[in-house]
Amino acid sequence: MVYIRKKKKNIFYRIAAVILAVLMLAVLILRFLNSKLDVIVADMVEEGLKNTITKIINESVAQGMREGDYRDILSVSYSSDGKVRSMVADSVKINLLCADVGARISEKLDELTRFYVEVDVADVLDDVIVLGKFPHTFCADVVPVGGIETDIESEFLSAGINQTNYRLNLKVDVGITAVMLISTATIDVSTSVSIAEMLIVGDVPTVYWG
Repeated sequence: MVYIRKKKKNIFYRIAAVILAVLMLAVLILRFLNSKLDVIVADMVEEGLKNTITKIINESVAQGMREGDYRDILSVSYSSDGKVRSMVADSVKINLLCADVGARISEKLDELTRFYVEVDVADVLDDVIVLGKFPHTFCADVVPVGGIETDIESEFLSAGINQTNYRLNLKVDVGITAVMLISTATIDVSTSVSIAEMLIVGDVPTVYWG
């Protein structure tokens, strides 16, 4: 009887040890997969959000320019021989445009509370042949941070012999935080959109802010 009991105890300990080892292995595998999955999701979320926010900025500037009175935001004066003598940027209209664009972007960001990406299990396990395509959708909570900053930039670009292309750009900086599976990421997007442009033949004129 004593021998049988000891044998049963030994079998129980072995089974318990095997179960414990399997559980520990499963935990390690899950931690590895979670960390790898989070990297993949984070990369996809960051790239997708950058594209989405850039699109929001471009649309907001286009809507502001189309719906607002900003046609004469840049006034040009010419010399007697027809050459551009000076250009005057209307600072009042520029400030109004910056405020208008900022409000439009803020409104669109308020609607962007969640961002979804689709990840294939095959990409996580590096086995496309066996697993094939098993897409799963993950979401990230989007929180605007740092506000929206707008600024005006001027640039002169060479456009050929004795020709210069002048651009008046609206620069927009937007910062957001994306909360993902087991991590968060701060995503900063900076882009410039042309709001006035003209080709200058001859000498580069003086630009004034009026």
